[in-house]
Amino acid sequence: MTTMQSAKTVLLTGGSAGLGLATLEILLQQGCNVVSMQRTETPELTALAAKYPGVLLISKGDVAVEEDNKAAVDVAMQSFGRLDALILNAGTLHPLGAVSSLSGPRLAELKSLFDVNFFALVAILAHAIPYLRTREGKDGLQEGEPAGRVVLVSSGAATGGTTGWAAYNASKAAMNSLGRTLGNEEKDIVTVSVRPGTPDTVMQQKIRELGAEHMSAADHARFTGLHERGELLPPHEPGGVLAGLALEAPAELSGQFVNWNDEKVLTMQRRA
Repeated sequence: MTTMQSAKTVLLTGGSAGLGLATLEILLQQGCNVVSMQRTETPELTALAAKYPGVLLISKGDVAVEEDNKAAVDVAMQSFGRLDALILNAGTLHPLGAVSSLSGPRLAELKSLFDVNFFALVAILAHAIPYLRTREGKDGLQEGEPAGRVVLVSSGAATGGTTGWAAYNASKAAMNSLGRTLGNEEKDIVTVSVRPGTPDTVMQQKIRELGAEHMSAADHARFTGLHERGELLPPHEPGGVLAGLALEAPAELSGQFVNWNDEKVLTMQRRA
């Protein structure tokens, strides 16, 4: 029987709903210890914590606050004595708007987006890397296996140019650049940026409800059409890939940006 101390420990941000919650549940089903960090605790997250007492720990906090990021890392180490992976999923789409609109108060909103979508990554990584890169205390780690893994939940926006998404597009491009750099710097940690497709989440709902005011008609119709045709992904499908990468992403993927359904990563998908 796997004990809490010998099981892999994953810290996940944005685990209260949608893709993060689906990924979190799969990790628990795989026998992992999980620390979930988010600002709000949903009934679904509370129910999971009751179902997996002592295995799922909830660290309430704002990823934009450095002390909250450090506190989540500390919870993992103090409770489980090891940190094997990060899944950095928390993010925001706001503010929507063309580049020409992002002045005055809207420029401050753009900076707030970068606090969540980019600077928060740097903050939590700086605290977590010493624990991710060490092999000490990680029972069951195979010879030649990476000591730690980082999964960055990116987006097609990182390489696209969806109208009205100037801030979000830029932040995801910055995320991918950070992942490439980390892959070069930390040879004992595998870092992978993942495009999770279009899962059926609150973000997709916001795009449908608010996007028409800021996006081109063609771009907005592309997203509303996915919903109308029932083509949005169940969150557990890409979530299973995020979980699989956190547990077994190989060194050759480090620094790469991959699609959730690429053949080379889909083989690692864990099923709910």
